[in-house]
Amino acid sequence: MSGQGLSRCWWARVLQGGRAVIGAKALGIAIGAHEDALRYANERVIKEA
Repeated sequence: MSGQGLSRCWWARVLQGGRAVIGAKALGIAIGAHEDALRYANERVIKEA
């Protein structure tokens, strides 16, 4: 019984860690895309000015 509880806890930890990694990657991609969009907007403003 204790072994089952331990493995469930281990799986929960792995899933939580995976979710944290995916969340961090998604956040990094979102920040990168936002920075690219800002850079593109700035370049357009400079060209049109």
